[in-house]
Amino acid sequence: MKKLVTLFALTGLFLVVSQTNSKAQTEGLELGLRFANANAIAIDFAMPLSSNRLHANANFYSGGFGVNALYDWQFAFADGFVFYPGLGASVAIANSNFGLALGGEVGVEYQFDFPLTLGVDYQPMFAITNGGGYADSWGLNARWRF
Repeated sequence: MKKLVTLFALTGLFLVVSQTNSKAQTEGLELGLRFANANAIAIDFAMPLSSNRLHANANFYSGGFGVNALYDWQFAFADGFVFYPGLGASVAIANSNFGLALGGEVGVEYQFDFPLTLGVDYQPMFAITNGGGYADSWGLNARWRF
């Protein structure tokens, strides 16, 4: 148990130190599309919060609609490239059923010199209503920076 607590403490320390040493390049709002492997398309939105951000998408898929809101930590690791892990929640309405899920994401994106960001991410979601369950998707993001 002590090893697990130490691992979490060191991971947290690493996140804090790397956050102070590398700031992501996002300076304004971003709006675009996310194309997912689950035959879904989403309106993708990112809003900076200090050096981190709020990343939200409104998903449209066969038989339903959902909204994800995730808090992302951003880490610039090369010129124009940003790595981001995130945590958040999801609300979905599919086939007249309401669902609530907790989930996260991990992704990499490239911010061009002109106001375009392209990225790829993975979003796993764990349902906490309707008897539980699990869903995930890979996505390709294209957002315009304002």
